[in-house]
Amino acid sequence: MLLFDMLYEKVYAFYGDILGSETKNSIKLYIVTLFFVIFLINIFSVVLDFIAPVFGVSRGGDFFLAEYIMMPTSDVQFNTALSLFSILLLLYVQFGTLGFKKFIYNYAPVWGKGYIEIERGKLSATVYYPLATVAKI
Repeated sequence: MLLFDMLYEKVYAFYGDILGSETKNSIKLYIVTLFFVIFLINIFSVVLDFIAPVFGVSRGGDFFLAEYIMMPTSDVQFNTALSLFSILLLLYVQFGTLGFKKFIYNYAPVWGKGYIEIERGKLSATVYYPLATVAKI
């Protein structure tokens, strides 16, 4: 347990250096915990792959305890829930940091940022502006 605590603190400090000191502690805790959940599940999966032949393998290639022991990262629902929650948390933090106007500007840059460059050419203004708006959206 002491080794895990030391490792957790080191990883927390590493992410603290990356994210900066102004980031909320709850966000850093979530990121570090998420890292360890995925890391430990994958380590247990590797260990389980090594000990599976001890318990025997069925004709289909699955080991006999597969219906009792299953890694969550092999389940689509777990991965979807984890990624959806992480994306919503990211959007929530960005919304709180940037404010409404900058948040909308960053995610819907219709007339800003220049992600899509459109040249007006010989088009009239009545054709160009609606066309440019639709293209940027």
